[in-house]
Amino acid sequence: MIFALILCFGSLNFKKQKTYILSLMAIIITIVFLFNIDESSDVFQVILSLFQSKSASIVGGSTLEMRINQIMIAMNIMSLNPIVGLGTKYQSAISSHIYSDIYGSEGLLLYILPCFGILGLINYIYYFWMSIVRIPKYFKSKQLVFLFLAYLITYLISSLPGMKICLLYLFAFYLVKSSEKYKSYSGVRLVSLKSGKLKKIF
Repeated sequence: MIFALILCFGSLNFKKQKTYILSLMAIIITIVFLFNIDESSDVFQVILSLFQSKSASIVGGSTLEMRINQIMIAMNIMSLNPIVGLGTKYQSAISSHIYSDIYGSEGLLLYILPCFGILGLINYIYYFWMSIVRIPKYFKSKQLVFLFLAYLITYLISSLPGMKICLLYLFAFYLVKSSEKYKSYSGVRLVSLKSGKLKKIF
C-alpha cells in the first residue's frame, strides 16, 4: 500500500494548482477516515502497532521502539566485523539470545548491517543514488524517481515478500524507453545509421 501510494505521486503535475488542492483534499479525507475508524478493526490495529507493543503483537508487527532497538542490535552484530559484515549466515556467529531479539525483523537496514557491514551500506547508498538521482535526471523521468523512492521507503520500513524485483526493473525499463531523452537518442542513432555515420552518443 505504501509502495503504491508513493508511486502515485509520480503521475502528479506539481506545476498545476489543482494538484495541490487535490492533495490537500486527500489528506483531509485520510485524517477524517482515521478519526472515524472502528478501534477494533484490523486497519486501526495496524496503525496503532507502530506505537503500542500490545497492538504490534496482535498484528505481528513491530513498534517504533522495537525497530530502533532492532537497529541497535544489528549495529552491535555488525561491530563483530564492521567492514564486510558476517554474511547471510551470520546467525551461526552470534549467540542464540541475541539472534532471538532480531529474529523476524523487517527492513533493509536490518538486513544490510549484520550481513554486509559498512561496505554493503555504501554499496546500497550508491545504488539508490544512481536509481533515484542520477539515472532519472539523465532521462528526465519524474516517474522513475518515484518508482525507486517508493521501493526504498517501503524496503526501509518493512520487508517486500511479494515484490518481484524483475517486475521492478521491467517497469523501470519501460519508463526509460518512454522518456523523451531515450526517444531522441533512438532518433539520432537511426539517422546516423541511415547516413552511414557511426557516432558515440554517450
